[in-house]
Amino acid sequence: MIASLLRFCAFTLFAVVFTITGCVAMQQDGREIKVNAEDDLLPALSVQNSSGGPYYYYLVAQVLLRDQDLSDAARFMEQVISRDPDAVLPKQELALIYLQTGQKDKALTLCEQILDMQPDNIETLIIAGSIRQSRGDIETARDLYERVVEKAPDRKNIYLVLGRLYLQDDLHAEAVRVFRRLVQQDPDAYVGYYYLGMAYAGAGEKNRAIEALRRAVEIEPGFLEARFELVNIYDDRDESDKVIDIYEDIVEEDPENISAAIALGLLYLKNDYERKADALFEKLGLMAGIDRTVIDTVIQDLIAQNRYEETISVVEGMLKGLPEDQGLHYLAGISEYLIGNYDEALSHLQRVDVDSRFYVDAVIQKADIYNQKKQQKKGIGVLEAALENEDRISRPHRIRLIRFLGAFYVDAGEYQSAIGVLRRGLALEPDNTDFHYDLGVAYDKSGEPQKTIEQMKRVIEIDSDHADALNYLGYTYALAGNNLDEAEALVRRALEIKPDSGYILDSMGWVYFQKKDIEKAVSYLEKAVEKRPEDPEILMHLGEAYLMQQREEEALALYERALLSLGAADGGNGSDLSDDRREIQKKIERLKNR
Repeated sequence: MIASLLRFCAFTLFAVVFTITGCVAMQQDGREIKVNAEDDLLPALSVQNSSGGPYYYYLVAQVLLRDQDLSDAARFMEQVISRDPDAVLPKQELALIYLQTGQKDKALTLCEQILDMQPDNIETLIIAGSIRQSRGDIETARDLYERVVEKAPDRKNIYLVLGRLYLQDDLHAEAVRVFRRLVQQDPDAYVGYYYLGMAYAGAGEKNRAIEALRRAVEIEPGFLEARFELVNIYDDRDESDKVIDIYEDIVEEDPENISAAIALGLLYLKNDYERKADALFEKLGLMAGIDRTVIDTVIQDLIAQNRYEETISVVEGMLKGLPEDQGLHYLAGISEYLIGNYDEALSHLQRVDVDSRFYVDAVIQKADIYNQKKQQKKGIGVLEAALENEDRISRPHRIRLIRFLGAFYVDAGEYQSAIGVLRRGLALEPDNTDFHYDLGVAYDKSGEPQKTIEQMKRVIEIDSDHADALNYLGYTYALAGNNLDEAEALVRRALEIKPDSGYILDSMGWVYFQKKDIEKAVSYLEKAVEKRPEDPEILMHLGEAYLMQQREEEALALYERALLSLGAADGGNGSDLSDDRREIQKKIERLKNR
């Protein structure tokens, strides 16, 4: 609104000042500015130029405005006002320039000066109202806009602004008053009827809301917002048949409105109109074969909203129309996975082949399902098989598959295989920080700390703000008890980037533990436990620090929590405990036997 006002004012002033064909050169601050002019204006311009009067500065400001040189235009307009403080229009234009250049305080000061001289200056009231509104001074903004509609009742856009300000503060009676005035001024203002309906609905006057919203639809049938607001009201009243009627009208008028068709099909199912639902979803399935936005809409409207069971209902119906569509099978598979139906998910995901845009996502999802089912080798096999098709997979997708495969090998304890895969990734992208970081982790797991340090240093060399690499390197030093000052600096930098990370807080605590500064160690480790209360390693670290402070009961409680986090062993006899569990169990037994 402000920008358009500025352009309008500038254009109007040009029309008044210039009916010009010739050219005159004016000098100001050593710069020549050329202005078109009629021959009979040249003497006047020459006089003004020599005297430096306000007209001269105003003229130059207009040229600069035309050229979008707002900074210099403001400077010349300031000269106009300094020479003619009572001139209203230059102040108004300068206020708009200030607004465009982000100088709201200066703009507001000028508006207040103008309103002191001309309290009913409509344009200035609007500018001042917009500034107050942008600064969160809503009450003052409303007062200014009220003055506008009182003095200039034909300014329809201001009714909309004012009414919405009342609506946002739930002042429904005031909003009703404003929007009623708008539709009285303009009986065809369908947006006005829409907001009037919303105001009535907010005030609890649902029948009047329905009447206003229906009027909005009568005036502009394509205005869907009004129809959807009617849907909300009817839905609250459990008038499902009326909701269905609205959606049927929308779909009939616009068969490509996929969102409305999906909503209608789900309503049919909810109300046991199964044949209608089947027919509608089958039609959507056929559309999906030629219009990819159908599948994208299902993702946006259902999956992205965590409506997985509804997704399955919709997609199963669509598959009746297009049984082999791989995109639909992917949607069904991902939805089944997200509600824990792994076998059903796999049966769908297996139908997605390498030519589908969802292929890599389906492969990764299948691998993760096998991982969830404790069948890691099958997951690794799925990823390896996909990479055999690398000539048919885009480079970014190959990068994703390689990184997942590396992570699967690490989880399976096959560290040398992980190292080989990640090196393969680095051959594709030598400066990929994810590959360097993951490779460092794999080296760490395989007992090669020096190579871990090299990889983490390489990550930091590429990205000095890589918090995880900074932390990993610092923690590696802390675990070994080496380079503790450097470790502290590294972890501190990581904390600056991720101040709420429980893992980084734990690293800092362990650095201080190794430095024998137990008080600081406890401070950081307690914060780490607050952030990661179930992490066994962090619990163990705090337990160790408490022992150094002779807080044995608290340490024992932490060790027991750590053991629970790792999971209880069969029979409780420790016969098949992991190494970590054995270590914790021994610490617990020693403390209990003291």
